[in-house]
Amino acid sequence: MPYVTTWERRAKKEGIALGKEKWFGLGMKKEKTEIARRMLKKGIALDIISETTGLSRPEVESLEIEQPVH
Repeated sequence: MPYVTTWERRAKKEGIALGKEKWFGLGMKKEKTEIARRMLKKGIALDIISETTGLSRPEVESLEIEQPVH
């Protein structure tokens, strides 16, 4: 069995923590985007959606463009 140094264990632990943080952030972004889409369907103003979800106005506007026309 190879010898594992303290700094290697620490680096592995930090890498795992950063990975979890990144995936959690991606999940939060996806959830905010889905909420913004639902708000757009209800006709809520872009400024309110942006303020509520924390998404930028251009991000919300891009979701509006992606919406299929019924």
